[in-house]
Amino acid sequence: MDGWLLWWYDTRRCGRQLCVLLAVTAALWFTAPLVYWGSWLTAALVPLAAALCAAAIVAREPLAELHLSLPTSLARTLGRRLILLTGLLLAATTLLAVRDYVWATAALLIATAAYTAVATRSVSTASTAVFGVWLGKLLVVDRMLPGGLQPVPLLVAAAGLILLTVLRLRDGEALIHQEGE
Repeated sequence: MDGWLLWWYDTRRCGRQLCVLLAVTAALWFTAPLVYWGSWLTAALVPLAAALCAAAIVAREPLAELHLSLPTSLARTLGRRLILLTGLLLAATTLLAVRDYVWATAALLIATAAYTAVATRSVSTASTAVFGVWLGKLLVVDRMLPGGLQPVPLLVAAAGLILLTVLRLRDGEALIHQEGE
């Protein structure tokens, strides 16, 4: 497959999750100016919606052992799909003009979703982990660190989770044994 055809295929394989993210973003774009706490709602819900989409995208690939026989690794395939999600998130946050550190929150939540979905192959478990991290960020990090200092620890944690995800995806034998469970 050449470049554009491959990206088109990956866009279709992402499924309805990208459409859901677009719908949530459009709903927030129309309703946020109408409510007093609209900017907080947008800053909290857009990364959460993106992470839940990421969990569904990563866990949707059912045949990990098939990818072991292909020239393109599963890590690269899922990476392309998550890049599509991230591009959509970039467009959404630009359209909504949300604060800069929302990107750090989105990166942490997407990395949490990807790692948990790869480790458990379950969308529900990954979604639960995302909600737990999201609540922890709202209840602990937001109260302890001002907005300007938040991106550093959130991005470091996200980078660590992405590294663990890639290492887990590269371990083909563990993926095959996980499929059989």
